[in-house]
Amino acid sequence: MAKQHKKRVSRFRSPDFVMLQSMAILMLIGGAVLWAVSAARQTVTLAAPAYSSWDILIAFTVATLFLFLLLKTVRGSRLFEALFVFAVFLGMGSLVSALFGQGWAILVTAAAVFLYYREPRVITHNLIVAGGTAGVVASVGSAINPMSVLIVLAVLAVYDLVAVYGTKHMVVMAETLVRHKVFFGMILPERPRGLLALRRQVDLKHGVSFLGTGDVALPCLLLAAAAARYGTVPTLPILVGALAGLVATDLLFFRQSQKRPMAALPPISLGSILGYAVTLFAFG
Repeated sequence: MAKQHKKRVSRFRSPDFVMLQSMAILMLIGGAVLWAVSAARQTVTLAAPAYSSWDILIAFTVATLFLFLLLKTVRGSRLFEALFVFAVFLGMGSLVSALFGQGWAILVTAAAVFLYYREPRVITHNLIVAGGTAGVVASVGSAINPMSVLIVLAVLAVYDLVAVYGTKHMVVMAETLVRHKVFFGMILPERPRGLLALRRQVDLKHGVSFLGTGDVALPCLLLAAAAARYGTVPTLPILVGALAGLVATDLLFFRQSQKRPMAALPPISLGSILGYAVTLFAFG
């Protein structure tokens, strides 16, 4: 969940472009999540929550430990990429199935797999990861109580602070994955032409930032959980709050005299939680 940055070009307003990309990604995922949850509300009766905060936290802990152990024991990148691709395309299929049906899910997922390997560019990577993230979030979020998500956001925000500024293991994991050319998050180039760069050309030495998938997935999880219970419009303050937290993160990040990895989740979580408070006050 660490936001990372290397090498800035002073004559170009790279912070503006990076910020624009991060906002666009959050809005894309949030919009897709709201669309999928709204479609599900029209066809499926809302059931009792299937997941608790403990379920999410335990799953996160197991996944993090598993990834950490793999990074310590596996030298190649194929296994990491296989795990990543499986999760992303599973989410992509879930999203398209919820919106258009199983037949379209198979076709779109197959097309996404083809594009991911045939056109391995930054923009393709970001769009496919965004779609896969939205699918997973919509599926899980609609089956969890919003209050449980609030607990998850609070706990993982504290964890993010410790993992980035304390133990720093999140930074080490992210940098190791980048060296393996496996990108579990969003790649944010400084310049528009960087969106067309090949994934294998991306590294820590060429002006790019990275936004962790969890930094956009977790606030959208709250969005999905609330939308499943209150509807689309009442939950828009959550998305607005998450965007405000993301902008605050970017502003703090780019104002550093010496760019260092930054914990992005705490301000994004705070904005999302404040947005949820507005939702409860206005529509609860």
